[in-house]
Amino acid sequence: MKILKHPVILNISIVLALAGAVLLSYHTYFHAHGYVTAKRSADLPLLLDDIASVLRKINDERLKSAGYLATHTKNRFESVVIAREEADQALLTLDSYVKKNPTVASYSTRVDDVRKALHRVRKEVERLNANYRDILFHGYHEEVFAPFAYLLTDLVSKQDAEVLKRYLLTYETVITLQENTVLEMTGIYYILLQKCPMSREDRLIWDQLIAKDRAPQFHTLPDSIAAVDLRALMSAEAYAQLLSEERKLIEQDANSSRYRVSVVDWLGKTGRKIDYFVQVESLLHTQIEKKVQENIAASKKLLTVYGSAALLLWLLLLRLLFLHLKRAKNKKLYKETQRDIELVFDKKQQKQLKRLIEEGNLNLIYKFLLKAIEDANRTKDLFLASMSHEIRTPLNGILGFTQLLKETEMTEEQKEFISVIEKSSEHLLTIVNDILDLSKIKAQKIELEHIAFDPVERFETAIESYAAKAVKERIDFHLFVDPELPTALIGDPTKISQILVNLVSNAIKFTSENGEVRIAIEKVSETQEDVRISFSVTDTGIGITAEQRKTIFEAFAQADVSTSRKYGGTGLGLSISGRLVDLMGGKLGIRSVKDEGSTFYFTLDLKKAEGAGRRVVDDMSEYTVGILDAHIGTEYEINRELEAYIAYTGATIRRYTDESLLAIEEKSELPDILFIDHKFRQRGGEIEKFLDIDTRIIVLSTGDQKRNLKRYGTRIDKILYKPVNFTKTLKALSDKEEGVENEEQIRFENIHVLVAEDNPINQKLIINVLNRLGVEVSIANNGQEALEERMAHSYDMIFMDIEMPVMGGMEATGKILSYEHSSGREHVPIIALTANALSGDRERYLGAGMDGYLSKPIELDALRGILKSYFEEKIAA
Repeated sequence: MKILKHPVILNISIVLALAGAVLLSYHTYFHAHGYVTAKRSADLPLLLDDIASVLRKINDERLKSAGYLATHTKNRFESVVIAREEADQALLTLDSYVKKNPTVASYSTRVDDVRKALHRVRKEVERLNANYRDILFHGYHEEVFAPFAYLLTDLVSKQDAEVLKRYLLTYETVITLQENTVLEMTGIYYILLQKCPMSREDRLIWDQLIAKDRAPQFHTLPDSIAAVDLRALMSAEAYAQLLSEERKLIEQDANSSRYRVSVVDWLGKTGRKIDYFVQVESLLHTQIEKKVQENIAASKKLLTVYGSAALLLWLLLLRLLFLHLKRAKNKKLYKETQRDIELVFDKKQQKQLKRLIEEGNLNLIYKFLLKAIEDANRTKDLFLASMSHEIRTPLNGILGFTQLLKETEMTEEQKEFISVIEKSSEHLLTIVNDILDLSKIKAQKIELEHIAFDPVERFETAIESYAAKAVKERIDFHLFVDPELPTALIGDPTKISQILVNLVSNAIKFTSENGEVRIAIEKVSETQEDVRISFSVTDTGIGITAEQRKTIFEAFAQADVSTSRKYGGTGLGLSISGRLVDLMGGKLGIRSVKDEGSTFYFTLDLKKAEGAGRRVVDDMSEYTVGILDAHIGTEYEINRELEAYIAYTGATIRRYTDESLLAIEEKSELPDILFIDHKFRQRGGEIEKFLDIDTRIIVLSTGDQKRNLKRYGTRIDKILYKPVNFTKTLKALSDKEEGVENEEQIRFENIHVLVAEDNPINQKLIINVLNRLGVEVSIANNGQEALEERMAHSYDMIFMDIEMPVMGGMEATGKILSYEHSSGREHVPIIALTANALSGDRERYLGAGMDGYLSKPIELDALRGILKSYFEEKIAA
C-alpha cells in the first residue's frame, strides 16, 4: 500500500479500477439478463409435455368424430363423447399450468381460443354436417391445431440460446409433420368407412397432404449423437415406403368405391407412422430438458464469475477513493480546524487548541473538546432556563387575569372562550415548567429540600386533585397510602409529589374509558433511622413495547410520533421524573405490555424526622365495621384498600353480601358502621333497600354522583368520595361533623402592603387580587424603589419579586433587613414572588431572610392563607 501514497500512481489506479469496474458491470448485467431468460426456460419441458398430451387427445377425438360422421351410429358417438372428455381434461391441465406460471401466462388466450374452436367443431359434428371436410380439415386443423402451431413458433422466437432454438425448431417440424399424417389418416378413414368414390376435391386435398409428407431431418441438431439416435428410429427409405402400397391401391380404387385396403389395415399403417412421431417427440423432449438445465447452469456460472469480479473491482475502487479523499481531507484539515477554532472558541481557547493540535496529543485534544462541549451545553441549558422564565411572566399575567375575569358576569359563550384560554395557558405553562425543570436539572442547578413532612397527608393531597379528571374520563381511580408509614419523614415532598403527579397524569392520559389507574405508596422496611418506601402507578392503558421502553425516559420521547399527536404532551414528564428519582437515590422503572397497560415504580430510602412515630388514631377495637361486597366478588380492589385503613383502627371487619345483610333480624347482629359502594348499586332501588337498616351508613361514591345521592337526604350518614384514602376513612368513621369556612368570603381591613414588581401586567394583576381582599397596595418598580419606600413609609407586608432590574429581590431584602436592624424599626414580613417554582428556591429565599413564598401565577387560596396567618385579627367581620 506504500506505493499508493504517491498521488500520480493513486490517480492512475483509480482510473484503471473505474474502467475495469464499468466494463465488468456491463458484462454482469448482460449475463444477468441471460440468466433470467434461462430461468424462464425451466418451465419449457413441462409446457411441451402438456401440449403434446392435448394434441394426442384431440387427434383421438378427431379420428372418432370422423368415424361417427361416416356411420352415424350410436356406438360411434359414445366413443366420441369419451374422447372429448379426455381431451377436455388434458386441455384443463394445460390451462391450469399456463395460468399458474408467469413466464408462460401470455399463452392463456391461445388455450382459450382452442377451447372455443373445439366447442364450435363439436356442434358441427353433432349436427352431422354432410361436408366432413369443413369439420376435419377446416375445423380441427385450421381452428383447433393452428393456435398450438403459433404457440410453438412463438416459443422458438423467444429463445436466446441458439442450441435450444435448434431443438425447438426440429420439435415444431415434427409436430407439423405429425399433424399432416393425422389429416391424411382421418380423411381416408372417413372415405373407407363411407365406401364412396373420391371426389375431385378429395383427391386434390389428398395430393397436397402427400406432397407435404416427408421424413424429419436431424442434420441441424447441434448434438450429433442425438441426431444418430433419432435417425436410428426409422430410415428415410423405410419412412417413404410405409404407406406407399396402401396409397397406390386406394388411388386405383378411388373411382369404383370398391377399396381393396381395409379400414383396419389403413389405421394400422398410419398408426405405426404416428408412433414413430411420438418416439421422435420423446427423444427431442429429453434433449430439450437437458439443454435447458445446461443453459441455466452455464448462465449462472458466467453471472457469478463476472459479478464477483465486478464487485471486487468496485470495492477496490471504493478503497482507492477513500484513500484519495482521506489524502485531500488531511490536506485541508489544518486550515479547516483553524477556521473552526476562530468561529467557535475565544482567543485563549484558540491558542490552547492550536498548541494541542501541533503537539498531536489526541487524548488531550479529546479532553479539551469534551470540556468545551459540556460548557456549551451548560450555557445552552442556562439560556433555556432564562428564556422559560421570561415566557412564564406574561403567561402568569394571562392566567391571573383569566381567573379575575371568571368572577365577572359573562354569557355562556364567553365562559366557554375563557375556559379555552385558561386551559391553553395552563397547558403552555406546564410545558414551560417542564423545560425549565429539565434545564435546571441538566445544568445541575436543582437542589433537593431536606425538610420534615407527613407522607400520608402530603401524598394524599398531591394526588387527590386528579380524582375529578379520572371521574370525568370514567376511569376507576384508586389510591393506597400505607398508614404504617411514620408520621414524619425527612426529604423533598414537593419533588416526590411532582414525580407522582407526572406519573398519575400520564396514566390517566393514556387510559381509555372504563379503565383503571392505581397508585400504591407502601412501606417496604423500617429501621431506627430510616424507612424504605415503594411507589407505583399502574394503569390499564395503551402500554408500550420492549423496544419503546428503552427510550421512554429520554427527554421529548413518547411511545411513537402518533402518541404525541393523539394524546398530546412533550414527553418531558417521564424524563424529569426519572432524573429526580435518580437525584434522590432511586431508579424509576417500568413494567408494561402493549395494549394491556403499564406500571411505573421506584423505591426511596427516607430518613425519619425527630419525634416520628406510629400514627395515633381513635381506638375502634370495640366497633364492628361492615363492608357490603360489590357484585363482582371478593377481589374488588377498593375493598382491600378500605379494609387496610379500617384494620389500622383496630375495628373488627365483616363482609356482607346483599342476602346475608338483609337476612339479619337482630339489631345486635348488625355492624356499627356499614360501607356501601354506590358504583355497583346505581340503578333504581339497588341502594335504597339498605338505607333503612338500623346502623350508620357510609356510601362510597364519586363527585359526579353528588346530585343523585342528595335525594336520599339524612338516610345516608356520610358520603366518602373516591379515591378512598386513609384520612377520608378516619373522618368517615368519626362521629364529628366537619365545619366548613367559606374562604371566598374572607376580606381584610386596615392592611397596607408594598408590592415590588417590575412587570406592569403583574402589577395590575396583584393590585386587583389584593384589592378584592380589602388590602391597600403601593407599587415599587424594582428593588431600589422598594428599599426607598420601606425607608420612607410603614407597611404591614412586602411582596418582593425576585428578578427585577436595577436591584433584584434578594439584594433588596438584604438591604431592607440591614436597614431595619440598624434603625431599630420593626421588621415587616417579606414574601417572595417568583415564577421559578423549583425545589431549592424556597430554602434560598427563606435563607436570605424572606418570611414566605408565593409562586406565580398567584393562587388565591395560598394568598389568603398567608394573609390569614399574619393578620387573622384584621379579618373583616
